[in-house]
Amino acid sequence: MATSNMVRGLILEFGIAISKGVSAFNKTIPQILENGDNELPDILRPYLHQGLSEQKVQVEKELNYYINRHSECKKLLELEGIGPINALGLYLALGHTGRNFKNGRAASACIGLTPKQYSTGGATTMLGISKKVANKRLRANLIQGALSAV
Repeated sequence: MATSNMVRGLILEFGIAISKGVSAFNKTIPQILENGDNELPDILRPYLHQGLSEQKVQVEKELNYYINRHSECKKLLELEGIGPINALGLYLALGHTGRNFKNGRAASACIGLTPKQYSTGGATTMLGISKKVANKRLRANLIQGALSAV
């Protein structure tokens, strides 16, 4: 995020504004670098492209480093629909061994993947899946991974 804000500020010096948000940045920056008609100096274009590419490679290296250090993450990667980001996110959300939970349903409830329960007088009603969870990004990534596996 800090790098994207730095690049936004630098490009704004040349009269080119980028909307807020990471997705807007990722969508707009390639268009800006390819458009030769804007005010961005040609000498600056390769440096911006190289800097962003190097940062992406560095993030991927760090992600792989953490995954390779933990056998649990490697096991999670074997599951269909689970990539490096989801594997590390699950590892961090559920704990080192996942033994903090009574069963799989309790672990799923922790990350917001089970229906909400409403119980009164011995009657249990299952409601829809709750969207009020601590890690919304992990939940969204896991759902997307599951949909891609189906």
